[in-house]
Amino acid sequence: MTEQRKSPVQPIRPSQVVRKKNELLPDAVIEAFNELIAENWDGHRSTFKLGAVRALIKNKLDGGEVKQEWLDVEPIYQKAGWRVVYDSPGWDETYEPFFEFRKKS
Repeated sequence: MTEQRKSPVQPIRPSQVVRKKNELLPDAVIEAFNELIAENWDGHRSTFKLGAVRALIKNKLDGGEVKQEWLDVEPIYQKAGWRVVYDSPGWDETYEPFFEFRKKS
């Protein structure tokens, strides 16, 4: 019988998910969100459209593909102290999806 080695690889813990997700994102994603948050900050909140963040990320990636999963940044920013809302139209509504960032109370 062959002796099995214990693997150093362990399952990710729930407390590690946000950090790991952040590590997997290209820097261009966080840079784009940070720029748009600052650019649209009115003293209470920052609101900007999904199209704006997609375009900025694409520009930062020199025209590269923007993956849908990269836009799921809510947990990363919530951990950093933001209340994040992503709003998209319902089945009977027509408007461009947008993000809203507010400081947590």
